[in-house]
Amino acid sequence: MPLAPTIRFHSSSERPLLCVVLRGNYIGMHATVMYRRAALETVGAFDTSIRACEEYDLYNRVARKFPVCQHNRLMAEYRQHGTNTTRDFRLMLRSALTVLGTQRKSAKGNQHYEQAYKSGVEYWHKWYGGLLRSKVQSHVREHERGIRAGGALALLRYYPRRLIRRLPAPVRHWLRVLLRKPMQGPPVGLVRFGSLRRVTPISREFGYDRGQPIDRYYIENFLAFHAEDVRGRVLEIGDASYTLRFGGSRVTTSDVLHVTEGNPQATIVADLTNADHIMSDTFDCVILTQTLHLIYEVRSTIQTLFRILKPGGVLLATFPGISHIARDEWGDSWFWAFTTQSAQRLFEEVFPAENVEVKAHGNVLAAIAFLHGLAVQELLPKELDYRDTCYELLITLRAVKP
Repeated sequence: MPLAPTIRFHSSSERPLLCVVLRGNYIGMHATVMYRRAALETVGAFDTSIRACEEYDLYNRVARKFPVCQHNRLMAEYRQHGTNTTRDFRLMLRSALTVLGTQRKSAKGNQHYEQAYKSGVEYWHKWYGGLLRSKVQSHVREHERGIRAGGALALLRYYPRRLIRRLPAPVRHWLRVLLRKPMQGPPVGLVRFGSLRRVTPISREFGYDRGQPIDRYYIENFLAFHAEDVRGRVLEIGDASYTLRFGGSRVTTSDVLHVTEGNPQATIVADLTNADHIMSDTFDCVILTQTLHLIYEVRSTIQTLFRILKPGGVLLATFPGISHIARDEWGDSWFWAFTTQSAQRLFEEVFPAENVEVKAHGNVLAAIAFLHGLAVQELLPKELDYRDTCYELLITLRAVKP
C-alpha cells in the first residue's frame, strides 16, 4: 500500500515547522510520531521532570535543529475518559506554558519566532482557559446555584495566582466580577454552625425568655400597618392588648372572647365553631392572632367570623407557618399549620376572593432563629424584614365582609 503524500520541511534559518509548533501543539498525541535515534541523541529524550506536555517540549527541541516530515494519514485513535491527564486543565495549562517558556529566550531577536511565541501563549490561554472557565461555571451550577464563593474558590484552585495575570481579558473580567459579588454561601465542608450545632433548641419558650418572639415582630408589624381597621366595636381573643394598642381612641367598645370561663378579661365565653349566642353583624373588627391552628373545625370557625362581622367589617388574623409545637396547655389542641395557599382557599370559601389578602413573612434565617427560640433582639432589622416566600414563618390575613 503506497504511503500517504508527505511534506518535508528542510533545514534553514527560518524553520516553518518550529513556528507552527510554537503557536500550539498541532501534532497532538506522540503515538503518531517516529523519531530518528540520532535526533534524540542530539536534543535529548523526554524531560521526565515535566508532569505533562513532555512531548510538546520534545517537538520544540527537535523542530529547532532537524527537518521534519509529516503526512495526513490517520495513524492512531485516542480514547478520552475522566482520568486522562488532559482532563486536568490546570496542570495542562501550567505545563504548556512552562514548555513554551523554555523557548522564549531562543526566540528573541527573530521576528517570526517571537510572533509565533506570543501566538502560542495566547492559544494555550484561550484553549485551557476556556475549558477551566466552563468547568468552574458548571461546578457552580451543579452544586449550589448562586454559591459564588464556592465557584471563586474552585477557579483559584484550578488557576495559580501567578497565572491569573496572564489570562485572556474576558476570563480576567469574569473572575473579577465573580469575586466582587456578595458571598451567598460557603462551599461544602466550610459551613460554620457555631451555637446552632445542637439537636435541641436553645429555648423552647418561643423567645419570650430572651426578649420579643420573632413571630410577634411580624404580628405587630401587620397590626400596625392595618391599625386604621381597628375601630368601632372590636373583638379580640384572650385579652384586649392589641385592641387598645393599635385601636386607641378609634375603638368604642372592646370585647374579649375566651373559650372557657374563668378569664377575668373575657366579656364573651364562646366556642367559635358554634357560637350562635353571638349576634350576627356585631363587630367592626375581629383580631384573631395565633388562634385558628388550635381549632379543629376550621371551616365552621371561618363561617362564624364572617357572620359576626358587620358589613364592611374587617378580620385581621395571623397563623403560624414554620414553627415548633408548644407542649403547654394548648399542646393537645395544636391541630394545623397553614400556608398562604391553604389560608387563601379556606377564607375564599366564605369571603369574596377580592376581599381576602394573604401574605407570608420570614426567611430562612428568621425561621432558624425562631425554631431555636431566639428573640428579635438577636437579629438585625434587615434580617427580619427580608421576605422569602419559600420560608413562611408567619401568615397574615386581612378579610373584609361585603
